Order: sequence, then C-alpha cells, then structure tokens
Amino acid sequence: DVSFSAIPISDNHIWACSDKGISVGEASAPRIEKNIVNGCAYGIAIKDRSEAAIVNNTLSDNEIAIGLYLKKPHFIKGGTAFLQNNTFTDNVQNITVDDYSRVIYE
Repeated sequence: DVSFSAIPISDNHIWACSDKGISVGEASAPRIEKNIVNGCAYGIAIKDRSEAAIVNNTLSDNEIAIGLYLKKPHFIKGGTAFLQNNTFTDNVQNITVDDYSRVIYE
C-alpha cells in the first residue's frame, strides 16, 4: 500500500493475494516497474488522485490485472495509469476504469 508517496515499486514477485497485490492511493505518483503479480483480486489498483507509471510488469491469473477507480470522494478524481510494455496473461479482466479515472498508453 502506498499513500501520499512517489516511491518506486520494482522487482517484486507478488502472488495469491486475497485483495490487492499493489495498492496505490491518496495522491501518490510511483513508478511501478518489473514486477510479477499473480493470483490476486487486483494485481495493481490505482485510486484517489494517484498517477502511476506502470512499465514492464507481468500480470497473470488475477481477477482484475489493473483497476482504476475513485474510492474516497474527497479526492474528486480516481486514478491515472501510464502503461508501457506490460504483459497480461489469463486475467479475468485486464483493465477496469471507472468514470473518474483514465488509462494512457505510451
């Protein structure tokens, strides 16, 4: 879980989470790079005015590989993901985006 931070998240192997493998919220701006996230409810969740660069990750067998949404209404905006060169395999849904969020492919 990341809040109010720009900390990099890289080179992790995350598997079998019942919730979120990587959770980014509350106006954070991390670079998420070279992670393997497998078998989670959400591989990566971006929410609440956070903007994340998501680069060179492998997301497999998750319910939702990358989910973007507004959780806490006082943040007004959901999440923004800048996606580049990620691999999606056997997820139920690769990407979900609510009306307050956006995905940008680079």
